[in-house]
Amino acid sequence: MIKQLIFLMGWEVFCRGLKIYFKKFAWKNTELNDFIGSMQQGYDESNPVEPLNLNDWSASWLQTKGVNKHTAEFEQADGKFTKFVIRQEHCKNADSIYREQRINIGLYDEDGVLAEKVENVKIKNEELTTIDSMVGKKVPAAVLLNTDDWGFGHFTMDDNAMKVFEERLGKMQSKIDRAVVIGQLITMMRQI
Repeated sequence: MIKQLIFLMGWEVFCRGLKIYFKKFAWKNTELNDFIGSMQQGYDESNPVEPLNLNDWSASWLQTKGVNKHTAEFEQADGKFTKFVIRQEHCKNADSIYREQRINIGLYDEDGVLAEKVENVKIKNEELTTIDSMVGKKVPAAVLLNTDDWGFGHFTMDDNAMKVFEERLGKMQSKIDRAVVIGQLITMMRQI
């Protein structure tokens, strides 16, 4: 969870929140609200472009159970994306809640080489999130949701991606992305 909070807030802003927290509560017992309040103060003081309510984040991430399944759905024409959506579904035994988070999306060629990375993609706390920044991009051989492993949940791959990574996993330059692919495959097998 902390890793996702860092990615959501940004490293510098997260560190600002930690400084506030440790200065305010040095040598004291604290509760979750103390931590979240300090992080919110750090975020607000950084003059963010986009508002973020960390009490809502805490309620949906820290005070609920389970994770969500995320699947990329897209339409294409002339080898380019015309629509790209991330579908969020509730997993078995998880609370029925959609969660906001940020991830990176990797676009891999047929040799398992990262052709492009779309960074800091916001998944809304809704069932469907349209990713406008993907429209017009060349459709790759494989799409990898959660490149760099900042996200939290079950991220799935389509058949094309599974084929590319099955044949070229060892050629992926990023060890983290290799681990992401293996983790996604294991999770997908468990859900069969």
